[in-house]
Amino acid sequence: MQKALRAMWVLQVKLSLNGAMAGGLFENFVVSEIIKSYYNAGHETEKIYFYRDKDKREIDLIIEKDNILFPIEIKKSARPGIEMAKHFSVLSKIAGLSVGQGCIICQCDKSLYLRDDVVVLPIEYI
Repeated sequence: MQKALRAMWVLQVKLSLNGAMAGGLFENFVVSEIIKSYYNAGHETEKIYFYRDKDKREIDLIIEKDNILFPIEIKKSARPGIEMAKHFSVLSKIAGLSVGQGCIICQCDKSLYLRDDVVVLPIEYI
């Protein structure tokens, strides 16, 4: 019986990693790891946000430090493109804050710059 339950659990995990919920699960994992690392380092998490507006423009994570917003997009993909950072520019409209280096965290093999202000980082960097 225990062996059958374990097999069912493994199957559910595999399905979730490749199913319709895979991107959401990956995003939640990355966000929780970032928040956990902030707590472990003794930093406050009160300046970690997400963004979504009435036009459904979304940024997965925004970290504010010294009045600078650092946008982060989280993608399960291993092939990031600059279009993944298309909503970062909406942050420039926020008065009193500037926009810093943007980041796409994904399953790529190495870090690379897509633009001067957008870097791609492998998930291992969190």
